Amino acid sequence: MAAHFRPRQCGPCPTRSSCTRGQGPRTVYFLPRYLHELQARNRADQHDPAWHKLYALRSGAEGTIAELALGHRARHG
Repeated sequence: MAAHFRPRQCGPCPTRSSCTRGQGPRTVYFLPRYLHELQARNRADQHDPAWHKLYALRSGAEGTIAELALGHRARHG
């Protein structure tokens, strides 16, 4: 779903510079409710220290895989 603003609505807006840097009118997109709620829960979970600990493990593993794949050309047979 999207909200489209016409140039006459968007142009004279006093807070336009905090909304967009584009030249044309603004279009704002909205997720379906179930995706918005899922995203909100995931963002809230990221404030949990247990999440940070788990993410640190994942981050280390992904760094190791990236080093192997990119640094040692492991993807090229």
